[in-house]
Amino acid sequence: MPLPLVTLQPALGARLFPPGVQGMHIRAMFEAAGISMAGPAEESLTARLLRLARQLLDPPEKLLLAWHFLDGVRCVWVDGGNLNDVDCGKVAEALRIPVFSGGGGMFAGEEGGLAMLEELECERGMVCDLGQTMLKVSWAGRRWSFERDVMALPLYGGTGAHTIGEKGAQRRELRRFIATCLRAVISDTPGAPDGVIFALPSVMDKWGQPAGSSYIGMSMDTQLVTDSMELAGLPDVPHWLLNDAELAAASAIFDDRVIQHGKALVFTVGTALGCALADPLAAARHFMAA
Repeated sequence: MPLPLVTLQPALGARLFPPGVQGMHIRAMFEAAGISMAGPAEESLTARLLRLARQLLDPPEKLLLAWHFLDGVRCVWVDGGNLNDVDCGKVAEALRIPVFSGGGGMFAGEEGGLAMLEELECERGMVCDLGQTMLKVSWAGRRWSFERDVMALPLYGGTGAHTIGEKGAQRRELRRFIATCLRAVISDTPGAPDGVIFALPSVMDKWGQPAGSSYIGMSMDTQLVTDSMELAGLPDVPHWLLNDAELAAASAIFDDRVIQHGKALVFTVGTALGCALADPLAAARHFMAA
């Protein structure tokens, strides 16, 4: 049985909600709570992850109701391209709960993505994960990674830093980048995918509208993936969208250690820190009811 999608959307660019996974816009959460996410200038990745995890797992009393969805977290699961820079043992000792390393590295979301594609009845499904520095693709038992050219795709400079014309040009350039990568993958492997799960490095609403990222013009660009697929020669291939941390959390759902311990606070450690929740019990309820 297919996973629950927003019913008013077609399968071309529909928002995907993996069972048992909850995305978290921690920057917005902290800003709304009046808590600064900033740390010391030379703060290590381990120290930053530990600081944010402590604030999430032991919030001030005034936030207990607003952050109720964090109740019952039993472990922390960490994965991503910079996983080797995180001392999981040190984090576990400080938090006094188990901290697990996913082990997928830059392909942290691969296992979860492929499992969801199976549920979506895609026999030759492809997983695409657009990060801040590269696009990662998993398909037909193989992996590809394509680095972002920061000369062609410079970093977002902040609110008011770019004209409408610049944003439009960058949207077109990002489409070209994604399409070029997908064409390279397809030309390297016989056949074509029958479904694609595509993760973006951005928080997105229930309709799949991205809030923005380090890519100029990504904010509110609801046609990004659909247009890129068409440019790549895949105009009619069903595809589904989610946040990159949600994709990694879908992998955590299938980790035996998380299944044993229960709800996990998931961190993705790449260029930036992403965060989500993975609840294997909630996922199990979904699959049992399907």
